[in-house]
Amino acid sequence: MQDTHGKEEEGISMKVMHVSDQHFEKEKLELCNETAEFVVSEATRIKPDMIVSAGDIFNRAQTLNDRSAISAAKAFILGLTRVAPTALIKGNEFHDNAGCLEVFRNLRTTHPLYVTEGCETALYFDHNAVDEPYFQRFDQSDRPEVQARDLSEASAVLHLMSYPEKGFFLRDKPNLSIDQANQYIKDELRKIFLGFGVISSDASCPVIFVGHGNMQGSKLSSGQTLIGQEILISKHDLMLAMADYYGLGHIHLAQEVALNMWYAGSSFHLN
Repeated sequence: MQDTHGKEEEGISMKVMHVSDQHFEKEKLELCNETAEFVVSEATRIKPDMIVSAGDIFNRAQTLNDRSAISAAKAFILGLTRVAPTALIKGNEFHDNAGCLEVFRNLRTTHPLYVTEGCETALYFDHNAVDEPYFQRFDQSDRPEVQARDLSEASAVLHLMSYPEKGFFLRDKPNLSIDQANQYIKDELRKIFLGFGVISSDASCPVIFVGHGNMQGSKLSSGQTLIGQEILISKHDLMLAMADYYGLGHIHLAQEVALNMWYAGSSFHLN
């Protein structure tokens, strides 16, 4: 749980509940349901202003039948949205396969639900701004005056980054060496974070980053420091997004990577 504060106006704050890595699957459905009920009950008790779910809601591809975990996952998201507006991003392809979040897009929710499998910025408008609260994707192609108006009226800015796949970044770069590829991806991610930062600098409301990926220096459940061939994100690069709170998913050990930059950890012990 985290209170985030706007950049310009004293007293503007938002209570954010950050969850991640539910890993719903039919083989562990009872355990998944127990932990989901606990999370929803905690949300009901705490009464956050916003809930963010940072990826890997599924453990593997699910089929649309009564024995799959899809119904349980939908019930979980519905439970969260009965408490507060909720934003949901996609995890890595091994767990959240492409298109898996489509089952949540048309849910009839109490509070607004925003779902993305990509990398984008969303604005949230609450009762202080509009009669019916809603999420809206921030369109950088809009005229500057429209962008400025939207940012001035928004109640929260959410920078959302689903798991960054190497194949996406390197689809037009087949001949790069491993070192060249890693540097290219790092540079491209830095551009994304800088773009988020430009938007953040114009916002007077709380700014939340929600991402799924590997942060350099984060600890695994074994206590080891993360290294390897997956994309590693530098906390210094991520700070270019200029968010008030960074809600991360993918690493299953809950931990603070930097000031106001947290992995929520998995909902139950996985590894």
